Amino acid sequence: MALAVSRRAALALMAGAAAMPLPASATNNVPWRSLLPPRPAADGSIPGWRVLGGRAGFRLENGEIIGRSVEKSPNSFLCSEALFGDFILEFEVKTDPKLNTGMMIRALSRPDYRDGVVHGYQVEVDPSARRWSGGLYDEQRRLWLASPAHRPETMESFRASDWNRLRVEAIGPRIRTWLNGLPAANLVDDLTLRGFFGLQVHDVGPDPANAGLEVRFRDMRILTDDLARHAAPIDASDEQDYIANHLTAERRALGWRLLWEPNRQGWLMLNMPGWSVEEGCIVARNATAAPMTADSFSEFDLELDVQMEEGAEGHIGYLDNARYRLAQGPAGQGREATGTLVSRVVASNLTDPNPDKPSVKPAGLWNRVQIMVRKDRIQHWLNGSKLVDYQRDDSNIPAKGRISLGNRTGTIRFRSLRIRPL
Repeated sequence: MALAVSRRAALALMAGAAAMPLPASATNNVPWRSLLPPRPAADGSIPGWRVLGGRAGFRLENGEIIGRSVEKSPNSFLCSEALFGDFILEFEVKTDPKLNTGMMIRALSRPDYRDGVVHGYQVEVDPSARRWSGGLYDEQRRLWLASPAHRPETMESFRASDWNRLRVEAIGPRIRTWLNGLPAANLVDDLTLRGFFGLQVHDVGPDPANAGLEVRFRDMRILTDDLARHAAPIDASDEQDYIANHLTAERRALGWRLLWEPNRQGWLMLNMPGWSVEEGCIVARNATAAPMTADSFSEFDLELDVQMEEGAEGHIGYLDNARYRLAQGPAGQGREATGTLVSRVVASNLTDPNPDKPSVKPAGLWNRVQIMVRKDRIQHWLNGSKLVDYQRDDSNIPAKGRISLGNRTGTIRFRSLRIRPL
């Protein structure tokens, strides 16, 4: 049977440790440089910045950059003309409760990518009931990469209709964020290592009632030198690593290991018909057999990335008879949704009170799957959202078993299989 637990207690389970505030050593005695010009240009434009995307208006007034929404406009971005690679950034933001916004970092706009659309990492500012402020979203590219859903204290620190302080440390492939002094996201990714900043005014649709909503940014300051001295200590307990088949030294120290590597064995029946290894991925095409690990596991954290074509169905097996359902398209809706604990618990978004989109990404994009087994507690996560929280005291699920991959129909790709046995 499913066990009812408090939202705070359930979310804290994933974090592995309590969220610790940003150390004072990371905030004091820093030679910050302001990103705000002292005054607007004579024509009202903001020196060093340009508007890309939509038609929202931006102005500089009393040390604040103010963005104002326009109906029937796509996302608008006030973008820095300068490019930045490694940096530590802090800023304050206040937005209308009806206006989603964010800060693009290492962002790009190229004619050869979707006609110049602004894309890349965005530090989310989310005033909705979901409260995913501080999370990292890949705008116009891979969608959600790292949400703060497992850190309830951080989400609850967001102050609606008031100023909130965000901090971003982007050093090499690691990007970390804090919201009001509390950790929010910890991403490792090397897709884009340099780009511009962009202040977002989100698309508000065609309703004129949504025009004129304002977001304000102030105290935007940056550090680009001597970053190691001013960076916060690394806590890899909730790290989201999107480098394929990669494992950081920090996670290895926590007991993580790669469950599969392209040039190593450790899996049974991986050479059966329908299964292949291609470009660093395990690929299933209408396969029948279910390859499995040679080792068995009892308590563990498991994560992997899954990419499905439209109509594909499959599963990830664990503890011998527990299955995390995988399905893309109509086959993955309702009681058959991706993330369902097959024959036991239907997937339901437990971390978003008002979900407006399914947790599974569109066909062709990679999905981050996480399965956690702690004593008799089982959790399923997908792309930063918790979908299943299950107590298996009378479920007849064995205490120990192998990890397996299943494919019922269509093509499914698996990569970045990582496990931490407990």
